[in-house]
Amino acid sequence: MRTLVLLSLCSVASLRPVASRILPGLCEIKQLQDQMACNGSLLGSYCPQCDAQGNFLPQQCWASTGYCWCVDVLSGDEVPGTSTPPGTPRVDCDELGHWSCPDGWSNFGETCFTFISTPKKWIEAEVYCQFDGGNLASVHSQEENHFIMSLTRGSTNNFPQTWLGGFDAIHPGYWMWSDGSDFNYENWYNNPHGEEGGDDGDGGDGGDDGDGGDDHHDKPQSNDHCLKINYEYDLTWFHASCTTYLPFVCAKKAHRAHH
Repeated sequence: MRTLVLLSLCSVASLRPVASRILPGLCEIKQLQDQMACNGSLLGSYCPQCDAQGNFLPQQCWASTGYCWCVDVLSGDEVPGTSTPPGTPRVDCDELGHWSCPDGWSNFGETCFTFISTPKKWIEAEVYCQFDGGNLASVHSQEENHFIMSLTRGSTNNFPQTWLGGFDAIHPGYWMWSDGSDFNYENWYNNPHGEEGGDDGDGGDGGDDGDGGDDHHDKPQSNDHCLKINYEYDLTWFHASCTTYLPFVCAKKAHRAHH
């Protein structure tokens, strides 16, 4: 109840459009990061294999060792128990059970996400997600952050500023996720002076990537207690007034589907 009262006291913030950008799939990003391995400069190095959309092929093989294994096509995470040494039959990755989500939801690892384009206040968005069996989305890795950003893109390739489940209304400066998970990844707008960027009226500050739940993120002279993404050209995180109306991303546990 205390959280709801504090959230209701947040002031309304103005927004401005964010620049358009087309994001590649995570596999394509990995290839770009590992250019020396993928262009043959480092003999024996592993280069991920991607499909036409930039996602991972279901089966990955390391040519120099002969080992093959199955992966999650979106995250690239190895499916346990699927690695096979050279000279042995490979696992049929297409026959494995995959994490499944309801219609309108997309999975990343063991979590289903959906982007809701109808703007709501933060607490209204959280309640909406709870009625659908989840919470506003939490983020725990750069890859997951990238995936959620891609969901918000839409057909116009614009990235609207969007609510996630982060808030610090209970203890200002100590950020938590509404689903109760650890606040162990950050992607704050990097402004060391704690000033708002451009003409955005939210007021704010920057922050470095850090570890641990209850991470401290200073907000001098700010009443903005809720976390939005797609801020400024770098599409980073920023704190905003919880009574601002924004689209949002819900998340809930996926279930294992078997063929």
